[in-house]
Amino acid sequence: MKQSSDFPLSESHRRVIAALLRGFEDMLSEIERWIDPAPGVLIAVEDRLGPAEEQRLRALLARMSGELRRMGNEIGIDASPRSAARSIEALLVEHLSLLEETAGGELRGYGELDSSVRERLEKELARLHTLFGEMLDVVRRSSREH
Repeated sequence: MKQSSDFPLSESHRRVIAALLRGFEDMLSEIERWIDPAPGVLIAVEDRLGPAEEQRLRALLARMSGELRRMGNEIGIDASPRSAARSIEALLVEHLSLLEETAGGELRGYGELDSSVRERLEKELARLHTLFGEMLDVVRRSSREH
């Protein structure tokens, strides 16, 4: 990352601010997806924003995006190139670790599960675990090939 005389931040501070701004950028993308939501397997959208609210929110998203870009430039944060495969892998690994935390029906703080329910849940989660593994194989293979 380049240094800026306007913001004499240490490299550590610059990294933290860069992560924060990238998190905001991801948040903007998520908000954009909710403005015009696509139904999912586990998501049923019961209402939408009105046209005026959508238009206003899109304008605010554009302003926020501009502010993030401006701030990044002033602080001297370079846009870091992202690999699609590595980004997908990071998401899968993050969510795989969440899945693995429930292994054995250990839903911390929610009380004991009946043994038959725990066994059934373990089987269901194992199926998801297998799919995560297959997805990781695909993106890791792609990373090696490119």
